[in-house]
Amino acid sequence: MVVARLREVDFEQEEALNFDLLAYLLQTPAQVNLIKRLFKQLRKDRRVEFIRGYFETERAQPGFINRLNTQWPEFFSYALTESEFSADWVRRYSIGTFYYSASNDIEAINIDNCLTDYLSNSADYLAISEPKVDKLISGFKLLNVSFVSIKFENANKVLFDAVYQHSLYDINFANLSLMLSKVYTLNSEDDIRHKNYTLVMSQPDSPLASYVNNHISDYLDMVLSSCDGSILDDEAIVLSVLNNEKISDEQKGQYINSLQILVTSLSEVESESLWSSLLDKDRAVCSEENIVSYFEHVDGLDDSLIEFINRTDAELNFQNINIDNELKDKLFKSIVICNDLSNDKYEKLICSLNLIYKTSFSASNIAGDKFKILVDKNIIRMSISPLNFIRDNYSEHLSYYIDKNIRAYVELMTIDNFILDEAISILSWEVDDDLKFKLLEFVKTPLAIHGKNYHQVVNDYILENNFKPDELLILTSSYKTWGTSTQSLILSRAIQDISALIASPNDVSEPLLKNLFVAEGLNIQNKIALLIALLPGKDLSKTTCKEYLDLLGLSEFSKILGRGKPKIEVDSTNQSLLTALRDNHFFSAFEVDEENPTYYKITRRGSMFGSDT
Repeated sequence: MVVARLREVDFEQEEALNFDLLAYLLQTPAQVNLIKRLFKQLRKDRRVEFIRGYFETERAQPGFINRLNTQWPEFFSYALTESEFSADWVRRYSIGTFYYSASNDIEAINIDNCLTDYLSNSADYLAISEPKVDKLISGFKLLNVSFVSIKFENANKVLFDAVYQHSLYDINFANLSLMLSKVYTLNSEDDIRHKNYTLVMSQPDSPLASYVNNHISDYLDMVLSSCDGSILDDEAIVLSVLNNEKISDEQKGQYINSLQILVTSLSEVESESLWSSLLDKDRAVCSEENIVSYFEHVDGLDDSLIEFINRTDAELNFQNINIDNELKDKLFKSIVICNDLSNDKYEKLICSLNLIYKTSFSASNIAGDKFKILVDKNIIRMSISPLNFIRDNYSEHLSYYIDKNIRAYVELMTIDNFILDEAISILSWEVDDDLKFKLLEFVKTPLAIHGKNYHQVVNDYILENNFKPDELLILTSSYKTWGTSTQSLILSRAIQDISALIASPNDVSEPLLKNLFVAEGLNIQNKIALLIALLPGKDLSKTTCKEYLDLLGLSEFSKILGRGKPKIEVDSTNQSLLTALRDNHFFSAFEVDEENPTYYKITRRGSMFGSDT
């Protein structure tokens, strides 16, 4: 009756704002024009108090919410920002919107994503008693709602499950922890933080696993930011991450940085560009297979592989694996010239490859400690080609190489490859003398022995076969320091070149002098000449001179210095010796005896009683 009395224009007046009237109109489809007039007024004049009040009556709500959203799409955005509407009122109105509004109307009121953002940031939104789940989920999906967080304690279990099933939540640590604990019933906080992806994929057909895999890049960002720098995923899961083409290399690198488990086989990581990161972070097992795989990939030993090997405590042995001969040879040669490997690793790797340089060696610039390992382990065998190469390129280690292979070296020698300086060095080494003799057979030039510290038998061999005449005087002066057999040879050489000793008598040691004076191989004239040469420089005592004369068998001359009357025949040799003795003041004078002209008359030193003749 009231409606019948009113004009259409009256519904744009404040007096038409009546709850009963509005409820009647909403329930009377024929009154569409009047409803439009009334809602026009609500929008134009912002009849907020009336709208709020009518909504609380819960009368004809489907039509009211539907019409308000249709006639005033901006209303919800307005209600969100104005204090006239409580949070609970806005929440209940939004639920009604999903229940009673068409999809296009829902989209229309979502101005600047206001409804989407409102829902996504409402952690307790799922606390709805007897929800119309299908309507709500349809609306959530329509608006791309993704809950930032969810309060599970008050949430409707059916609605929560639907949100989970349709993946209507953000991928963040809190939400993933919630799903794993409430849906997967996994409650280990450490595992959730450090083995998250392993837990997710423990149910590979679940909505959670599907959701994560469809947004793997965002998910991995979340894992990396919440794992506290420690990821303990199972190896199979690790490989699935590293082999996932949807994940960037940068993310994979960050994942490797946090990884705490080891990849058993590098070859199972499809992206070879990640191998160096796995090595640098020690996230791969240091095995022979992995070393070979990486070596083949980079075609050599790079810094990553070298340092990876140096750091490992694993006992590496390439005899434990099958490896192509060509690749094995290439690896061997690369290790040989790698100076950056620690000596311990270098030695073990080289030896385990079980290869050698038998007849050729041409690797340059190997560090000294590494070169010695190759020699010690008999990797570089002794033969002409390696020897010549080492002579030219490793002169500072040549002696070491020869010493370790001395017998093979000697057996290898011919006149064409013999080098005198090498042989001279070897003569002083502690090696078998028979080897030295074999080398000396190639020596055709004189050799010195003084100051060389050779074995006595070597000295003797040289004196017999390679005597150096220039060394005679230094040998005669050091005569008493030599062994008996060597002294005998020096004596022999001295006899052969007695003129040199006569010219330099001060270079003859006393023991040698005595041996010379009694030597059968030296005639008396040379012995006397040596004594004469000796007198001026030695400043001999009377006793010593007398001893030398006795050794020479010149007893008559000895009487001059002792007692008795000497009978010395006149001849040139005796005259020379007498002259020398007189000139060195052993007696005063001598002359031919006039009474017995075949002898000399000797005048001894004067005395207080006159001359003693």
